[in-house]
Amino acid sequence: MNLFLRSSFTIAFVFITSFGFAQNQISLDLNHTFNEEALVYGQTYTDAFGRTVEFSRVRYYLSSLEIVHDGGQLTVLEDLYVLVHANITNYDLGSYNIETVEKLRFDVGVDYDANHANSSSFLPTHPLGPQAPLMDWGWPAGYFFFDVNGATDTNENGTPNSNFEFRGFGDELLTSVELNYNSSASSGQINLSTQVCLDRWVGTLDLDQVGINHGSNNFHSAYMENTTANSVFVTGVAASVSSLEIPSYIYVDYSMAYAPVLNYQLPENQSYSIYVYDLSGRLMFEDYNLDHQGNYFILKELNSGTYIAKFVGKNHSQSKRFVVSR
Repeated sequence: MNLFLRSSFTIAFVFITSFGFAQNQISLDLNHTFNEEALVYGQTYTDAFGRTVEFSRVRYYLSSLEIVHDGGQLTVLEDLYVLVHANITNYDLGSYNIETVEKLRFDVGVDYDANHANSSSFLPTHPLGPQAPLMDWGWPAGYFFFDVNGATDTNENGTPNSNFEFRGFGDELLTSVELNYNSSASSGQINLSTQVCLDRWVGTLDLDQVGINHGSNNFHSAYMENTTANSVFVTGVAASVSSLEIPSYIYVDYSMAYAPVLNYQLPENQSYSIYVYDLSGRLMFEDYNLDHQGNYFILKELNSGTYIAKFVGKNHSQSKRFVVSR
């Protein structure tokens, strides 16, 4: 081997060993449960007071994410924000030179600088951009760190009848979480499987007393304190409960009656198209290449009336009737 080739080989070897491993895609998989059952919008559960409760929307922000990996190395995920929806499991954290993840650290909420920016400066596709329904109180008040909506049964007939809308904002609610993993790369992918126990997050909060409550009072503080006190995020062997099969469903969020949002969870490993029809069968709207789980906001102004949304995949289709009120 001549000197040039030997030098080139040495440089290449040093380059490879210095930078460690090949890049792997990291996915944060959040499986939401209530009392060890898969959380499904519109399905009923039993709260800490023995009453029936159902959830129609659960969202929250994660910020300041960083990964401890490969023997204690630290990788900070700069400018990465995650807006979590309870009906969506998989969140792509990006591709990194990481082989084994040992810890994931993050804050529930939005860091100070971003929290006092303006959501209109971000694209709607960005987690900090304008959301439907809104996830910010407007500048300079900041973002809702969490948004939990549903209804409880107060007349004890088994049917939830009293609505709650629980939204927390304010820098003092920011809560740090550290999770332990032993997750290694397989076929270029690292999955950080995590169970999120909403029953532990709510704890002994009386959601009927919470009612319609936006702000940063004792209810909101107690909810965020439960994050760590009640070990809301669970990893390791205990997270195996999160593998409970989630049924296919479409749930209509009527927070904006003039433009309902379709929250859906459908069989994976296929993309979907959506078709919206009026009751005469006339096609009013269509879109393509949708993920198998998500929250669909129809980008067309529909007149007041009843419509049918149909999601169509390669080997699965599912429909849901919804109403537009103006």
